Amino acid sequence: MKSLSKASKFFFGTTFNSFLNFTTLLGFVFLFITNRDQALIALIAFCLFLVALLGRFFWLTENLLKQRHSEGYNKLSTHVLYSTVDGKKITFSLDKYHQCKQAVLKEYDHKFLWSGTNMPLVTSNNWMYKETVVGSNGWATAKFSSQNAILFNSVFLVNICMELDDTDKKSSTHVHMEVDVPMHLISFDIELMHKRRGTGSATLFRKAIGYQGKDVEDIEQVPFDLQKKRYQKSIYNPEPGFIYGVKWDR
Repeated sequence: MKSLSKASKFFFGTTFNSFLNFTTLLGFVFLFITNRDQALIALIAFCLFLVALLGRFFWLTENLLKQRHSEGYNKLSTHVLYSTVDGKKITFSLDKYHQCKQAVLKEYDHKFLWSGTNMPLVTSNNWMYKETVVGSNGWATAKFSSQNAILFNSVFLVNICMELDDTDKKSSTHVHMEVDVPMHLISFDIELMHKRRGTGSATLFRKAIGYQGKDVEDIEQVPFDLQKKRYQKSIYNPEPGFIYGVKWDR
């Protein structure tokens, strides 16, 4: 009986205990009312219990999913586009594919670090941009909401666009992406329309997440495509626990 009581307490919690007290009170009330009223009250009580049971089940399921997927989704792939015509006005765009791992998802946060002087202008082609919150450590969080509820196991796309002003050339010439969980693909597309013949190669690098030192692991050189005016590099099944990026000379 004790093990049964513990199991019921874990699943039903206070909802179940409250229902037991309620049914005890109903049993006492039934002594003084007619059979017809007893049937009606019993039906109402049963419906209330079903609502409480479903609510408890939903709550437990939601919390279990959050324990396994703290962000509420699985990361599948990310495409990074850095594009500039003159090296001063920059368009930075992300297309992030995820799989929803909570019952309903409507909010999305994107953390970023901009090394330039002026904060970027943030928009999205398929989500509603709400605001950007800047932390004390220099990192900022852009907040978005979806017009439609995204349901469990659905694959969804988050598009994030940033217009960057680097007229004073204070920003670092690199892009990076943090890979904290397994994912299928990250791709970098760096379009530098102002570059001419003789542009050197870029460097694909990575460093451990949380590493504060300046030394990073250079993985390989990425040649500049003079016809397309860009560096392009894709990484399939990147090892989690690292920040991957591409850096180039200004």
